[in-house]
Amino acid sequence: MMSIAYEMNKRGYIITKDADLNWNGPEFGDGMGRTPDIVIYTNCNHYVTPQKGWYVGLQGPAPGYFSIDKVGCWPHLESTYTPKLSAPVPKYPEELVYNIKDKKLNHYNNKHLNRSDDIHNIPKDHVLLIMGTTTQSWVPTWIRFAEVCNMLLQHNHKVVVKFLPDIALDQYGERDTRKIEKLDHLFKQFEGNITCYYKHESLHDILPNTKAVIVEDNIQNLEPFMYDVPIITLGAPPYRHWVKQVYHPHEIIDAVENLSWFNEDRQRDWFSWYVNDYLCSDTDSVSKRIDQLL
Repeated sequence: MMSIAYEMNKRGYIITKDADLNWNGPEFGDGMGRTPDIVIYTNCNHYVTPQKGWYVGLQGPAPGYFSIDKVGCWPHLESTYTPKLSAPVPKYPEELVYNIKDKKLNHYNNKHLNRSDDIHNIPKDHVLLIMGTTTQSWVPTWIRFAEVCNMLLQHNHKVVVKFLPDIALDQYGERDTRKIEKLDHLFKQFEGNITCYYKHESLHDILPNTKAVIVEDNIQNLEPFMYDVPIITLGAPPYRHWVKQVYHPHEIIDAVENLSWFNEDRQRDWFSWYVNDYLCSDTDSVSKRIDQLL
């Protein structure tokens, strides 16, 4: 993160940060007695900050990637609201994807949550729901989850649910009884009808068997892009213009059963742009992104 401060100083700018961002150094304006040009925030968006600035957030596709954005942190990124990519679209990152698949990585920086266990008997040609903690308190996520599962089951679809590891595990990657108890009513409601994974089962093992994936906009996982699986979103993630965005419940079954809307190249275009032109992971990418923002 210090690379942002150094790159800004090289360009003659002074920055400061909000109190929630764990990032210290002499390069900050408030530590030098100078008025900062830009405030760096984290885990929020420009609708809730006292003054406009840049927003830094950890992102996928793997540990070490982060975003710098003028609008906010995921899902409140610039591409959420702008259906255009920079031209030309960069080449698909084949080597990066190969390495991520080979190591079965996810986006968690916590090593205890970024691991995979063996998984067997995955239902073939299933519809996958990826569930994580919601970023929007006004969205009744679990109610909508149950409604979607019931609709899919009524139309005889095989349903697999992957709960992200921080939903049911503690920071050490161990089973968290308190979290499990909160999910117990869901497990009992669909017991015997859907396949649930809530430990260290990897999406890299599940997705090769997936017909389509359904996600909320809080899900940062990019693994579905790596397997060219049709993506249906119930919310407004940063890639919403490049996948199938569903606005009402009655659209879900048609979206799952009629995949004529799916455009593999279009999904790959967003993923390629996001990884190569937007995200930061080293000094060069930080410098490039700052030039785009200034």
